[in-house]
Amino acid sequence: KVVEQANIQQSSPIKTRTELGYVKTSGNSENESFALDATLKKTWDKQTLEGTIDAKYATSDDVESQNRYTIELNYDYALSNRFSVDYLLGYSQDKFSGFDYRLYTGPGAKYALIKASKHQLSLSGNILYAQDKQEDIHYTATGEQIKYPNENNLVADPSKTVNGTTDEYASYRVGAQYDWNIIKDLTFSQNVTYRDSFEDNDNYFVDSKSSLIQKLTDMMSVGLNYKIHYVNLPALGKVNSDKELML
Repeated sequence: KVVEQANIQQSSPIKTRTELGYVKTSGNSENESFALDATLKKTWDKQTLEGTIDAKYATSDDVESQNRYTIELNYDYALSNRFSVDYLLGYSQDKFSGFDYRLYTGPGAKYALIKASKHQLSLSGNILYAQDKQEDIHYTATGEQIKYPNENNLVADPSKTVNGTTDEYASYRVGAQYDWNIIKDLTFSQNVTYRDSFEDNDNYFVDSKSSLIQKLTDMMSVGLNYKIHYVNLPALGKVNSDKELML
């Protein structure tokens, strides 16, 4: 019995959480959108491996209006009940951001500041290597910029193409995760991260997710999510932030 109990403590089953959203409208306009927010976590002994994906795809009158995803993989090793070290790998792509991709990876640490029955607060920090690849900018022969998804089928003039640059720099990311069990099966969660460059303090990113989740069964729940993706130095012709509300 002692051996069986030790084996159970050392390894746990894979835990998954998946949030899906789908909307389709027809009539005077044809709109369709799909959202995915999923987490997969595996813990054994003092180690935890967690993968997340956050994706959104949308069309309006059969023309893409959103096409983005962010994937993160995090390895965590617990040194105590509250303190752990980790390694983070992240990759982000957004067809409408002006960047082909953003990549960041590096070691860090996490500390559980509050561990209570109703409130939990964890703080984290990572030192990262980051790489941002800007997309090529294409123009027509008359000098008009061709923007994705190019629904007017404009023809690019190769002689006017501006090749996108690749920026490599050292950066850091700090974050906080707060969970509040308001009443039984009703939880409020707030996750926010701030990533900044050591070389240029204006080159920073903020991601925030606020959630109110009502558990219905062991397998299903309903929730309300509000997300903000902020880029302080967006690509030419792009706005700073994307906001998303999903039920």
